[in-house]
Amino acid sequence: MKYLSLIAIFSFVCFTGCGISDDARTPSNDESATYYLCKYWWHAEYVDVHNTRYIQELDFHKDGTGVEIIGKHQQANGNSTREEYHFKWNWGSSYKTISVQYDEGNAVFMDNVFIADRKFSYKMMGEEYFFDGFNKSYN
Repeated sequence: MKYLSLIAIFSFVCFTGCGISDDARTPSNDESATYYLCKYWWHAEYVDVHNTRYIQELDFHKDGTGVEIIGKHQQANGNSTREEYHFKWNWGSSYKTISVQYDEGNAVFMDNVFIADRKFSYKMMGEEYFFDGFNKSYN
């Protein structure tokens, strides 16, 4: 009986989930990685120390192009601006890094890329960034 209890406990520990959503995505090839990256408009909002509100959106296209939109609203004077940046992107070999080359000639690397449950995060130059996903048509 004692052994039966140990087997039951072992089975429970080994075969129960750890709370990871079925929607968690760890892409293993270019097709699945690109599908999940391009499936959503990625949206983030934040406020800086000067009380300026930013809205940042990323739209990755499956052809390796994309657009970044940054909206800025200064609370103090009510001024708002919107800037749009076009870029080309590609995956690193492990699908955990994205190389982004802007039309203006600047390049950045998004490291530790993670996509799950309509969430997109990455690290760039030591800072972590978080985005929420909004549906778009995927052709």
